[in-house]
Amino acid sequence: MKFDTIYLLKQNAGTNPNDHCHVLGYTDPGDTGGGEFYWDSTSTADDDGGTIFAITGSSAPGRWKRLYCGAVYPTWFGAKGDGNTDDTALLSYCLNNFPQIDLDGRNFKVSNISITNDTSITNGVISLFLR
Repeated sequence: MKFDTIYLLKQNAGTNPNDHCHVLGYTDPGDTGGGEFYWDSTSTADDDGGTIFAITGSSAPGRWKRLYCGAVYPTWFGAKGDGNTDDTALLSYCLNNFPQIDLDGRNFKVSNISITNDTSITNGVISLFLR
Protein backbone atom coordinates (compact mmCIF):
# COMPACT_ATOMS: atom_id res chain seq x y z
CA MET A 1 0.00 0.00 0.00
CA LYS A 2 1.15 3.55 -0.66
CA PHE A 3 -0.35 6.92 0.30
CA ASP A 4 0.72 10.41 -0.76
CA THR A 5 0.09 12.04 2.65
CA ILE A 6 -0.68 11.34 6.30
CA TYR A 7 -4.17 12.76 5.70
CA LEU A 8 -4.84 9.95 3.22
CA LEU A 9 -3.29 7.35 5.54
CA LYS A 10 -5.73 8.40 8.27
CA GLN A 11 -8.68 7.81 5.90
CA ASN A 12 -7.81 4.13 5.39
CA ALA A 13 -7.76 1.35 7.95
CA GLY A 14 -5.58 -1.66 7.34
CA THR A 15 -7.40 -4.74 6.12
CA ASN A 16 -5.15 -7.36 7.72
CA PRO A 17 -3.20 -7.40 10.97
CA ASN A 18 0.30 -6.04 10.36
CA ASP A 19 -0.46 -4.58 6.91
CA HIS A 20 2.41 -2.33 5.84
CA CYS A 21 2.33 0.89 3.85
CA HIS A 22 4.57 3.67 2.64
CA VAL A 23 3.57 7.34 2.99
CA LEU A 24 5.29 9.86 0.70
CA GLY A 25 4.96 12.95 2.95
CA TYR A 26 3.12 14.60 5.83
CA THR A 27 1.19 17.28 3.94
CA ASP A 28 2.93 16.97 0.56
CA PRO A 29 4.85 14.10 -1.04
CA GLY A 30 8.58 14.56 -0.45
CA ASP A 31 8.32 16.87 2.59
CA THR A 32 10.18 14.27 4.76
CA GLY A 33 7.15 13.72 7.00
CA GLY A 34 6.23 10.38 5.45
CA GLY A 35 7.66 6.97 6.18
CA GLU A 36 6.90 3.31 6.72
CA PHE A 37 3.92 2.20 8.80
CA TYR A 38 2.26 -1.01 9.94
CA TRP A 39 -1.36 -1.62 10.95
CA ASP A 40 -1.88 -2.70 14.57
CA SER A 41 -5.46 -3.92 14.41
CA THR A 42 -5.93 -4.14 18.19
CA SER A 43 -4.29 -0.87 19.26
CA THR A 44 -6.28 1.86 20.99
CA ALA A 45 -3.19 4.03 21.63
CA ASP A 46 -3.63 7.80 21.46
CA ASP A 47 -2.93 9.39 18.08
CA ASP A 48 0.23 11.45 18.67
CA GLY A 49 0.31 13.07 15.23
CA GLY A 50 3.65 11.55 14.21
CA THR A 51 4.29 7.96 15.26
CA ILE A 52 0.74 6.69 15.90
CA PHE A 53 -2.30 7.51 13.77
CA ALA A 54 -5.94 6.66 14.41
CA ILE A 55 -8.42 6.49 11.56
CA THR A 56 -10.24 9.82 11.19
CA GLY A 57 -13.71 9.75 12.74
CA SER A 58 -13.37 6.23 14.15
CA SER A 59 -13.25 5.14 17.78
CA ALA A 60 -12.69 1.50 16.81
CA PRO A 61 -9.42 -0.27 17.65
CA GLY A 62 -6.69 -0.13 15.05
CA ARG A 63 -3.79 2.28 14.56
CA TRP A 64 -1.14 2.94 11.96
CA LYS A 65 2.24 2.88 13.74
CA ARG A 66 5.46 4.27 12.32
CA LEU A 67 8.38 1.88 11.90
CA TYR A 68 11.46 3.61 13.33
CA CYS A 69 14.40 3.14 15.64
CA GLY A 70 16.22 5.93 17.49
CA ALA A 71 15.58 9.60 16.86
CA VAL A 72 12.30 11.10 15.73
CA TYR A 73 12.07 13.95 13.22
CA PRO A 74 9.78 16.94 13.89
CA THR A 75 8.65 16.80 10.25
CA TRP A 76 6.97 13.48 11.11
CA PHE A 77 4.58 15.57 13.24
CA GLY A 78 3.95 18.23 10.59
CA ALA A 79 6.66 20.73 11.57
CA LYS A 80 8.07 22.60 8.57
CA GLY A 81 11.59 23.54 9.67
CA ASP A 82 11.73 26.20 6.95
CA GLY A 83 12.87 29.06 9.20
CA ASN A 84 9.61 30.95 8.53
CA THR A 85 6.79 28.81 9.93
CA ASP A 86 6.15 28.91 13.68
CA ASP A 87 6.96 25.32 14.70
CA THR A 88 6.76 26.01 18.45
CA ALA A 89 3.96 23.59 19.38
CA LEU A 90 5.15 20.69 17.24
CA LEU A 91 8.82 20.99 18.19
CA SER A 92 7.90 21.38 21.85
CA TYR A 93 5.82 18.20 21.69
CA CYS A 94 8.73 16.26 20.19
CA LEU A 95 11.27 17.63 22.66
CA ASN A 96 9.11 16.76 25.64
CA ASN A 97 7.96 13.31 24.55
CA PHE A 98 10.92 11.61 22.87
CA PRO A 99 14.52 11.11 24.07
CA GLN A 100 16.19 11.74 20.69
CA ILE A 101 15.29 14.40 18.12
CA ASP A 102 17.02 14.80 14.75
CA LEU A 103 16.39 18.23 13.19
CA ASP A 104 17.48 16.90 9.79
CA GLY A 105 19.55 20.00 8.97
CA ARG A 106 16.50 22.27 9.14
CA ASN A 107 15.86 25.60 10.90
CA PHE A 108 12.90 25.41 13.28
CA LYS A 109 11.45 28.78 14.24
CA VAL A 110 9.97 28.87 17.75
CA SER A 111 8.59 31.67 19.91
CA ASN A 112 8.88 30.10 23.34
CA ILE A 113 9.93 26.62 24.30
CA SER A 114 10.74 24.68 27.44
CA ILE A 115 12.14 21.19 27.67
CA THR A 116 11.04 19.15 30.67
CA ASN A 117 13.12 16.01 30.12
CA ASP A 118 16.57 14.92 28.96
CA THR A 119 16.44 15.10 25.17
CA SER A 120 19.30 14.72 22.72
CA ILE A 121 19.04 17.20 19.81
CA THR A 122 21.16 16.81 16.68
CA ASN A 123 21.64 18.12 13.16
CA GLY A 124 19.86 21.46 12.87
CA VAL A 125 19.03 24.92 14.21
CA ILE A 126 16.35 26.21 16.57
CA SER A 127 15.72 29.95 16.08
CA LEU A 128 13.82 31.94 18.70
CA PHE A 129 11.66 34.86 17.64
CA LEU A 130 9.49 37.38 19.47
CA ARG A 131 5.83 37.57 18.58
